[in-house]
Amino acid sequence: ASERESIKALEILEECCKNDKRKSIHYLAYAQCVLRFREKYGTSECINDLLEKAGQFITEGLWETNRSLSNSMKWRLKDLKMKLENM
Repeated sequence: ASERESIKALEILEECCKNDKRKSIHYLAYAQCVLRFREKYGTSECINDLLEKAGQFITEGLWETNRSLSNSMKWRLKDLKMKLENM
């Protein structure tokens, strides 16, 4: 996909992160897609904003009040959080 198409797809996924009840699944997918976007379009002018949003979503997904989260999902979110922080 082109950079523009990828950004549009991330915008749609961002809406899912904000509005769907299964947020943690969308947070995980969003962060993974942002990391792939960075690999392909690392010089994009919007990459910093995308990385910041991904970090915010992951942090929200790991809140203590999110009790429905499985241990596997918590581990995956924590792993992505580390990758984002090391960028």
